[in-house]
Amino acid sequence: MSNRGAHGIGTSVSLAEFAERRQIAAADQLGITQQALNTALKLKRQIQVLEMPDGSVTAIETKVFPAPNRRARQ
Repeated sequence: MSNRGAHGIGTSVSLAEFAERRQIAAADQLGITQQALNTALKLKRQIQVLEMPDGSVTAIETKVFPAPNRRARQ
């Protein structure tokens, strides 16, 4: 299922949808290695891929800000 981009430019899909059954090609389109893509999928990172009308793609990750500390400050 695709959604229109924030300004009606391109479509947005989850990284998992974008890479489904084609991790090597998807990684190549994003300019990353297949291993990096696989790691992001395994960690269930919140990444949306914007597919533009010209065929280019951009990935955007949504993260909590500020990031929770891994250990409590002393």
